[in-house]
Amino acid sequence: MEVLMSQSFTAMGFQKLKGFQFSLYILLLLVFSMVFLSSRGTFAAQATLSWDAPTTNTDGTKLTDLAGYYVYYGTASATYTQKKDAGNVTTYQVNNLTDGLT
Repeated sequence: MEVLMSQSFTAMGFQKLKGFQFSLYILLLLVFSMVFLSSRGTFAAQATLSWDAPTTNTDGTKLTDLAGYYVYYGTASATYTQKKDAGNVTTYQVNNLTDGLT
């Protein structure tokens, strides 16, 4: 059946595709487009961070005045080019990261 379809594609040309053959052509075009787009990194990644709230200050006294958190991140260790105000919560989602980049 595959040989017959490939022969009919070449014999008829794209202008004369009908029914099943046209549907197959559209399906293959959509699959190719999805694979091509996903391989080019067009989809942004995200990371959900969470942490335990501190209970003591660095000097060992009880922490009573915590105003909130900042999340710092970047593409190199100790070089944090991004700063986000996470507020006074212990979970934060960082969006629009480049997939596969550390």
